[in-house]
Amino acid sequence: MIEKTSTPQSKKIIRNVFIAVFLVTLSVTGCVNHEMKKFRGTFSEKAYIDDIQPLKGTYIIKNVHVLSEDGASMRNNQQVLISGHQIEAIAPIIKAPAEQVVDGGGMFLIPGLMDGHVHISENPNNLLLNLANGVTHIRDMGGNAYHLNLKKEEATFPLRPMLFTTTEKVYSCGGIKAWFIEWTRTRICMGSVKEAEKIVSEAKADGFDALKVGNGLEAEHYWALLKAAKSADLGVTGHIPSTITLEQFLESGQYESAHVEEFTKVMIREFGWINAETEGEFIEHVKRRSFEIAPIIQKKGMAVTSVIWLMESLPQQKFNLEGFLKTIELEYMDPAKVEGTRLARGWLPGHHSYAVDDAVMNDPERRKLSEIFWRNYVKAIHIMTKALIDEHVILMAGTDAITTGAVPGFALHDELESLVKVGMSPAQSLQSATRVPGKWLGNKTGQMKNGYKANLVLLRKNPLTDIRHTRSIESVIINGQLLNRQQLDTILERIRMANNETRTIDISDYQK
Repeated sequence: MIEKTSTPQSKKIIRNVFIAVFLVTLSVTGCVNHEMKKFRGTFSEKAYIDDIQPLKGTYIIKNVHVLSEDGASMRNNQQVLISGHQIEAIAPIIKAPAEQVVDGGGMFLIPGLMDGHVHISENPNNLLLNLANGVTHIRDMGGNAYHLNLKKEEATFPLRPMLFTTTEKVYSCGGIKAWFIEWTRTRICMGSVKEAEKIVSEAKADGFDALKVGNGLEAEHYWALLKAAKSADLGVTGHIPSTITLEQFLESGQYESAHVEEFTKVMIREFGWINAETEGEFIEHVKRRSFEIAPIIQKKGMAVTSVIWLMESLPQQKFNLEGFLKTIELEYMDPAKVEGTRLARGWLPGHHSYAVDDAVMNDPERRKLSEIFWRNYVKAIHIMTKALIDEHVILMAGTDAITTGAVPGFALHDELESLVKVGMSPAQSLQSATRVPGKWLGNKTGQMKNGYKANLVLLRKNPLTDIRHTRSIESVIINGQLLNRQQLDTILERIRMANNETRTIDISDYQK
C-alpha cells in the first residue's frame, strides 16, 4: 500500500486557499454591512439643531380655540396653561401665575398628531421631519436596539416625537436562510413552535411595546406566538399570515392589523385571478366580504391602522413614477433611501423598489393586465376602509413612512386627506391621529385635557372645516416645549441642506 502524504507545497496551497477564502468572506461581509448601514442612514448628514431653544417652563397660551375632548368641535376663546410637560388647565380665563404668555392669535390648538405606522431609520432627521409636521407620537413597526435606545432617552425630553416600537417581523424560516434573512433583512426567524416562548420573552424583556408578525408565518408558528404573547401580556400586531383564513384571523386574538390592506390581500387569495373579465366580480366579492367582517372586527375590539395613501400611490409609482415624484417632498427625504444602494432599491427611476418589470412595461397586454390589477387593488382597499368607518372600528391613521414614496411627517397629512376622501368627516380623520390612538394606547395623549401630555399643535386654520388645514402649522409643542414657525422652518431647511451634502444623484427633475 502506498501512503499519500501531504507535501510542503500542497500544505502551502491549502493554507493560501484558506487565507484567500477568509479574506474574500471578510471583504464581502464588510461590504454588505457597509451597504446596510448606508441604507439605514447611518452615514447620512444630520441636521444640527442644538442651537434651537424652545419655549419651556410654565406659560399660558391665550386667545385660542381649543379642540374639544371628544374631538368633534372647537371650544372658542380659551386659555391653556402649560406647566412642565403637561396641560395644567383649560378655561376661558386662567389666573394662575405663569412665566410667559403666548398670544394664540385666534388660532386653533389641537393635540399633537400620531402616525400609527412608521419605519424610522437610523437618521434622526426622519424624527425631526415628523416633529416639524406636527407629529408628536409615532409607532415604529419594526424596531431594534436603536429604537429601544431612543425610548430610553425620552426620559430627558428630547426635541423629537415620542416612540412606540414593535419588534421586527417574525417569519417562519430556518437554517442558512434564517441566518441570511436576520442579517440582511433584519427579520426574526422562527424555525419551530418551541421557539415561540423564547421570542416573546426576549421581546418583552428588551422593552418592545408589541410583537410584530409577518405574513410569512406557518400557521402553527403563528398560533404558538399568540399563545406565548397572551401569557406574557404582550400585544401582537402586524400582518395576516398567508397560511390562515380571515375567519381564523378574526378569532386569533391579535389586537391589531397594521394595514387595511391585510384584509383585502386575503380577499384576493380567496377570489383568484383579476382581469378585465373578472374585475367587476372581484369588486362584488370585496364588498360582500367587507360588509361581513367589519362588524366582527368592531365586536372583537380589534384595531386597524390605515395606510391608505401609500396604497393609492402604487399605480402612479408603478406606471408614472416621474409624475408621482413631483407630488411629494422629495428634497427632505434621506438620500440613502432615495438613491438606494447596491443591495436595496430606492425611490428614483431605474432603481425603484416598486418598479414593474421591463418585460411587463414593454408588453401592452401584460401592462394593461397589471394596471387592472393595481387599480382594483386600491379600489378594494377603499371599500374595506369605508366598511370599517361605517362600523365604527378602531381605525388609526398610519403611513408606513419611510416606505418608498412616504416622506415622514408630510405623509400623515396626505393620509388624513385620503381618509376623508374614503368617507370620514374631517373630525373623524383628525381623531384617527389624535383621540382614537391616544385612547387605545392609554398614554394620556391625543386629547386636550387637564393632566394630559403637552404634545400639541397650533394651527392657523380650523381642521374641522377642512382636513387640509392640519398643514397650516404655526407652532408645535412636544413635552411642553414650544417650537414656533420660524424654528420649524429652520429645522426643515437644515434637513434639506444636510441631504444636499449627502446626495450623489441630482433630483431637480423630480421635485415639485
